Amino acid sequence: MQKENIGDGMGTTKIEWCEKSWNPITGCSHSGSSGCANCYAKRMAYRLKGRHGYPKDDPFRVIFHPDRLDEPLHWKKPTRIFVCSMGDLFHDDVDGFWLSAIWSIIERCYWHTFLILTKRPERWKRLTPSLQLYKNIWLDGSPKYIKNIMDTFRKMLIAGCIP
Repeated sequence: MQKENIGDGMGTTKIEWCEKSWNPITGCSHSGSSGCANCYAKRMAYRLKGRHGYPKDDPFRVIFHPDRLDEPLHWKKPTRIFVCSMGDLFHDDVDGFWLSAIWSIIERCYWHTFLILTKRPERWKRLTPSLQLYKNIWLDGSPKYIKNIMDTFRKMLIAGCIP
């Protein structure tokens, strides 16, 4: 398992394909992927329950952390940022207002590259008319969903898969 600083929404990470992680949204629920059975984010959320923004009663429920939203604006050096390493940005419980706020930060931080891994590319596809596809976004997902991602977001696809 890769470690990251999760005391706040963003931290230096040891994940080889990015330098930082940014978690304005945390939490998720089973998407139907076999990889969900071994979810490191869920294990970590339960380990941190009652601390660092993970509720004691249900530490892996989907939560928006507005206090973490502007963190990428403070970095001047171009950085590869893993978005929502502790959840799924396109979970059905992620409110459209939350997504708009996150998208605004991504647009304003054009010098960074935002890496988004999702098990729910169909939701992004439904939201595409309202979420502009910026060149600084890389999208990836589980093999189960990779064809859908490739067909929809061919120009932004990164090489790799999550379980």
